[in-house]
This record gives sequence, structure tokens and C-alpha cells, in this order.
Amino acid sequence: MVVLFGCYKFLIVVVIGDMIGLTTGLLCYSSFFQQQYEECGGGDYCFFLEDYSMLDPTNKKNHTRSCERKGYCKTLVENLNGKILTKYGLTHKCGTFMATEETYTDLCCCNYDWCNKLIANELPIVMDREKKK
Repeated sequence: MVVLFGCYKFLIVVVIGDMIGLTTGLLCYSSFFQQQYEECGGGDYCFFLEDYSMLDPTNKKNHTRSCERKGYCKTLVENLNGKILTKYGLTHKCGTFMATEETYTDLCCCNYDWCNKLIANELPIVMDREKKK
């Protein structure tokens, strides 16, 4: 019985690995690539930026998301001024990235697959074999 259970676990891993491709990095939703996802390095973070109106902080103006490789997320995650927030059903480390007289921009970072979703029930993207790196 134990051997049979072990075979099922192997089969599940093979099927899931075949669906999303075996990766060594981090999978993030992306606003910048035609396929709408990006494979990041193991030390990178997924991020999203949200612009808010100073007059009405509940009014989001823009969303941008992708892989963050320049160190902004690492700085934010290590910085004590960053806030741990739950957005869209997931936990992120967020901080105000930029502010003008009319808007401010929050940068939120996370480091697990598909963590930069922008709606609570957004599903991971099924990757096409020909588009994988």
C-alpha cells in the first residue's frame, strides 16, 4: 500500500512538472511580457506596484507587476519601515516607493511562485512548452 501511494505521488509530481515546466527560479505574473509571466532567478522577488490617489486612497490607478532584480525588494524586505500586508489573499512586504502631490505608489514584494497576483482568485498561468525558457 505504501509503495502504491509513493507511485501516485511521483505521478502527480510528473504531471504537475509537465504542466508548468520544471523551474529552478521563481514564477511571477508580468505586465511586460506577451506571455504574461516571467521566470526569475532564485534570489529575485516578484513585485507589484499600485498607484493610489492622495485624495482617495481606495482609488487604485495603475498596476505593474513582474520580477524585481535590482534590489529594491531586498532593501524593502530588510528595511524595518516596510509593512507586512495581506493583499489579494496573500502576504507581502510593502512600502511607499514614490509619492507626488497627487499620487503615491506602493511597492509590494514576495518570494514564492505566483505571489504577485492582483485579484484574490487569479490562477497561475499555464505555460506553453514553446514559450518556456
